[in-house]
Amino acid sequence: MSQDFNVEIEGLKEMQKAFKYYPTISEPIFQKAVEAAQANLAKNTKGSKGDKSLPVPVRSSNLLKSFRVETGRLWARWYPTAPYASLVHDGTGIYGPEKKMIIVKPKNKKALFWPGAKHPVRSVKQKGFKGNPFMIKIMDMSKVEIDAVFVRARDKVIEEITSYK
Repeated sequence: MSQDFNVEIEGLKEMQKAFKYYPTISEPIFQKAVEAAQANLAKNTKGSKGDKSLPVPVRSSNLLKSFRVETGRLWARWYPTAPYASLVHDGTGIYGPEKKMIIVKPKNKKALFWPGAKHPVRSVKQKGFKGNPFMIKIMDMSKVEIDAVFVRARDKVIEEITSYK
């Protein structure tokens, strides 16, 4: 026994028309989401006035002040420009990516000397210091809000497409 079924989707023609305009509809919405995500990263980097729980280590605040933003079409970049940022993030010496002792030599003189040293030396072996993965901390602090920003953007795109005339 064979029976034919006829299914009609209400608003199908309007939806097909709206999908033709998907890039025009979605791009500005997702661009705002990208910019909101970057702003959230900035907020979680800088913290509020008097905030002691910043993810970025603050010795002189130069690292914190060095953060910059670049934006483009559907992308944004939030990053530190301090030349030593990767050393702070990844660590140095046996604690860093190279996993070996650091040999410190004088730049302008023949020997190194510092207050408390018994005598000048030609070089010093140093273990280095452990990294502080502050960018990962910033991302972890921002993840929930950034996910919510893109869920809202997705929902707005769906709403715009389904109501497109």
